[in-house]
Amino acid sequence: MKTITTCGYVGLIGRPNAGKSTLLNALANTPLALVSKKANATRKRLNMFLQHEFIKDDVKIDSQIIFVDTPGLHHKERLLNEYMMQEALKAISSSDICIFISVASKKDDELKHYKDFLKLSDKPHILVLNKMDFLDQKDLLNDLQRYSNLSSNTLAIIPLSASKPQKASKNIESLLDILSTNLPEGPFLYDPEDLSDATMKDLYKEAIRECVFDRMSDEIPYESDVKVLKVTEKGDLDSILAQIVVNKETQKQMVVGKGASAIKDISMAARKKCELIAGKKVYLKLDVIVQKGWDKNEKNLKTFGYSFDL
Repeated sequence: MKTITTCGYVGLIGRPNAGKSTLLNALANTPLALVSKKANATRKRLNMFLQHEFIKDDVKIDSQIIFVDTPGLHHKERLLNEYMMQEALKAISSSDICIFISVASKKDDELKHYKDFLKLSDKPHILVLNKMDFLDQKDLLNDLQRYSNLSSNTLAIIPLSASKPQKASKNIESLLDILSTNLPEGPFLYDPEDLSDATMKDLYKEAIRECVFDRMSDEIPYESDVKVLKVTEKGDLDSILAQIVVNKETQKQMVVGKGASAIKDISMAARKKCELIAGKKVYLKLDVIVQKGWDKNEKNLKTFGYSFDL
């Protein structure tokens, strides 16, 4: 049987909180990407690799799909948000194919986000209508029809619910088949055993940030970040020294909580998340510090791993 090898980059694009990271974790069947119910949780691009093969017309297609998770497309004046938008635009320009994630809805707002994306890119793309269980069958068909003739570069429109990957398995498989078929022919760029090119330090940082997002009020997640100062690997144990950085003393008090209850809760959840990623035991020492204006200039942001292009 003839075998074709394909490989390329696939950018996951969409508005904040459309479900990009949830879809990525469902596609890769691993919880590496930061997921939160709050918008703008993802701040940096994250590459994740997936090996996929299937047979089409008696030809075996063996593919390495390099997914690029991105911050949501949005417009805000804060410097960190400018960086996040820059990251999303880079992913669009450097990807071979994009997946645009919209939310199944009867409202016109979702359609507008897709039209805005079409103004930014004329690349081939797959449109995913996420959270399809929000609509009944009739409304879902109407929503599919609204999107159907907007772009000649649309490879497919696929409805699914990324938060329920078992129910969406057939549509996820179709999505992977279409990507594999349309990516450029060529050798794999990464070791097939690897899941990501991110360092463990970066993955641990995102795991801790996810727990801050999930457990703090609306203000804290957007006014805070995480620094992983040191990771020590000793056999079946990783020791992590990390800091949650906030802008104000009052914010620190909230993160610590009465009797240190909040920081204990965050630490416990973050340790479990880190252990899930690492596949082994983790010791986590997590402190909270105040660094006023940490997000106010490019020099400060660079120390958190957010480097602007000049």
